[in-house]
Amino acid sequence: MNYWHIQLHPDNTGDFPPEKVKRILNDTSFIGLGEWEKGEYQIKQFVDVLKIGDIVAVRSGQTPISLVEVVGDTEYQEEVNEELDWFQNRKKIKILDFYKPEYDFFIPKAMGTFSICSNQKSETAKVIINWHQKIKYNTAMKNTIKILKYKHQVILQGPPGTGKTRLAKLIADELI
Repeated sequence: MNYWHIQLHPDNTGDFPPEKVKRILNDTSFIGLGEWEKGEYQIKQFVDVLKIGDIVAVRSGQTPISLVEVVGDTEYQEEVNEELDWFQNRKKIKILDFYKPEYDFFIPKAMGTFSICSNQKSETAKVIINWHQKIKYNTAMKNTIKILKYKHQVILQGPPGTGKTRLAKLIADELI
């Protein structure tokens, strides 16, 4: 799995504020790139390197908008809706989370329309990976609580020092 970041907008970024990008993601369940003269490398990366299971931070400049997971192969759409989904090259996505102001982070060094986080120790990669880890943790916690409410018990297993007691305390805090 790779981490990426993408800026969804046609040539005029001013026409695509974050609220409109959220609507595009919700209404289409796609991310994509249009065709432009100097975009060959980014389009090739999007079409050939971005794979199912990869995680993509959708952004507007350095402002995060959403974190999505790629769930479909590349599709090419000849006729596009210029108002909504101007991008011919597209991939089906699942929305993992929308950025909330209380998260209080930004995507540093967010350059270009579409980029891979090739160095997982870079500041940009760390932000995206931490966001993804937080979502996975919250999902696991919700599932554990759901099971606990249904079955009234869970068994935490693992060798000493792996966080069973800490997890039990966190679950108790969530229930209270």
